[in-house]
Amino acid sequence: MPQGSYIARLAHDISFAVFRVAAVLNHDHLRNGLEKAAVELVATLDESSLARLERLVDLSHSIGLLGQVNYEVLSREMVNLRQLMGEEFNRQNQGEVDLASLLGKGNRKLPFTTNSLPSKRQFEGKSASKRQKEILGYLKQLPHGCRINEVTQNFPKVSGRTLRNDISTLVDKRLVERVGKGGPYSYLRAVAESQLDEGVGLPRENGEEIIFLSGSPSVVDEPENL
Repeated sequence: MPQGSYIARLAHDISFAVFRVAAVLNHDHLRNGLEKAAVELVATLDESSLARLERLVDLSHSIGLLGQVNYEVLSREMVNLRQLMGEEFNRQNQGEVDLASLLGKGNRKLPFTTNSLPSKRQFEGKSASKRQKEILGYLKQLPHGCRINEVTQNFPKVSGRTLRNDISTLVDKRLVERVGKGGPYSYLRAVAESQLDEGVGLPRENGEEIIFLSGSPSVVDEPENL
């Protein structure tokens, strides 16, 4: 089961358990608060809704309305859920960098940092070709590629729309390729010079990108979104 689906299932089980214990509470306001917080947790799956539910469960236990066993079970599962949500957030927003390649001999230049980037006005004031050259230069430092959100994080001074347009232009020029079927698991990679001579990333036909492997063409679906 994908981790995202497991998180949703665990949130559902926690909320179901909260409804079960809230049903026997002899305190209308607290019971309503617990039920509302349980619904919010399933609906939003965010840290604020989980924190609100934790506070209400703690209160219920502190005033003696929630037994020790049920309190320990709920607390343990809410801690597990918080940890899983944090891991999922980090997984979606941070790609692992190959430090061996990045810091290898003759390649010690680190990726762009926030401090080294121009302001948003300066960056977008540049010609498109200059912006695209800087984006391509960043991608070339990551031979295994990176996700689009990593590029966004390393160019915080440029708008997302401009960045997506520049990346699309680089893809059209066959200087960058999209790898994967789209969504959070796809990533961008600079096309190696040797690949340019082999016909990788040739112009598209009918929304699909044609690549050639061992002399015969094969069609790869083009992701609809970055």
